[in-house]
Amino acid sequence: RCVVQRMYNAAVGREIAWGERYYLDWLIDAFADDGYSIPALMRRIATSENFFAVNPAATSGGTT
Repeated sequence: RCVVQRMYNAAVGREIAWGERYYLDWLIDAFADDGYSIPALMRRIATSENFFAVNPAATSGGTT
C-alpha cells in the first residue's frame, strides 16, 4: 500500500483525494497481480485518467 501511494503521489504531484481511494485499492491489487513490478505500476498510473486530471484548487489564484 505504501509504495503504491507514494508512487501515485509523486506521479500526480498532489495528495490523494478522498474520492480516489477506490482507484488506489484497485491499483494496489493490480500491483500485486503484476508481481510487484514498479514499471508496470508507473505505466498504470501514467495511463490513467487521474494522471491527467487537473486539481481545481491548484489552478485557482496564483500568478499568471
